[in-house]
Amino acid sequence: VTEAFPVLLGLMEGYASEGMISVPKHFPGYGGIVENPEQGDVPHLKKVPDISLFARISQKYPVRFLMVSHVVYEDLDKEHPFPFSQSGMKFLRETFGDETLVMSDDLLSPALLSRYDLQDIGLQALQGGMNMLLIAGYPDAKRVPEFFDELWKGVQGHEDLHSFIESSGERVMKAKKTLHSQ
Repeated sequence: VTEAFPVLLGLMEGYASEGMISVPKHFPGYGGIVENPEQGDVPHLKKVPDISLFARISQKYPVRFLMVSHVVYEDLDKEHPFPFSQSGMKFLRETFGDETLVMSDDLLSPALLSRYDLQDIGLQALQGGMNMLLIAGYPDAKRVPEFFDELWKGVQGHEDLHSFIESSGERVMKAKKTLHSQ
């Protein structure tokens, strides 16, 4: 962790000097998971790993965006992967504050698809507090339009999510506009 800090900080500063926003990932970390967390089943860890590198970065550089992992951290939430976990989001907000925009990793990962249906994935990510939903669908990108159709249908029945989605969109656009004012 100590050796990586200056390198990561230098990368983030270099990107910023070229008008790019860095997105640290995969908060709060993989804690020794050796298999690909996007394949197979959703990984579980008994406790949240050391987040000191994330904390040090946020002390030196404003973290506007942050990508989360798809791991279940049992000390935060025994049931939900981080992007679906309101307890996880509370923990993240205590670390980074309310201004950081939070994005998922690819919600169409085989690990999540093996456990949840498309509509549940999108709704649970929004209800968990994800401001941005990353949808790539690797290795099956044909699922992307199907995901959005299901999400659209699901959101229609959840009025409470409409203002959250609108607010998240406005916050993302505001962050993007800062790129052009630098």
